[in-house]
Amino acid sequence: MMNDLHGAYTRVDDLTVRHKGKMYRLYNGASLKGERHVIAKYDPAYPEHLAKIPYPPQTLYVIGDPASLTEGIGIIGARKATPYGLSCAAHFAERAALKGVVVISGGAHGCDSRAHRGALDAGGRTVAFLGGGCDQIYPPSHYRLFQDIVNGGGAIVSE
Repeated sequence: MMNDLHGAYTRVDDLTVRHKGKMYRLYNGASLKGERHVIAKYDPAYPEHLAKIPYPPQTLYVIGDPASLTEGIGIIGARKATPYGLSCAAHFAERAALKGVVVISGGAHGCDSRAHRGALDAGGRTVAFLGGGCDQIYPPSHYRLFQDIVNGGGAIVSE
């Protein structure tokens, strides 16, 4: 048995986790390729703007270019977004990327992934913050997107 800070996780086997009554399969596919960095809160490479929030992460785990961890535009939205919502996420990300603004989002289906793809299609940089760790790719179907983010000069980041 394994618990997180809130006692919500129970290990069932090596590839399955129970969380809040639901069963989730752990990712066991290919690892993302790219430079890996561990950046502590007091490291000079720690993003200055992130250090100013009330409870900044103590450590950032980064795959990709840590220089992409700059101020940017956050684009998030519904996982089950409407076609209009998806097009807006892509449009705003493309416009921001064309102006050199880094696009920041999660890694979920829907608006998050569409924003990342919009930034990449415009030749811009994007950063995906993952809740489960850089090597626990979720959703697994986004492996190619996350690798494209790293290859495009962006970063995959987790606490």
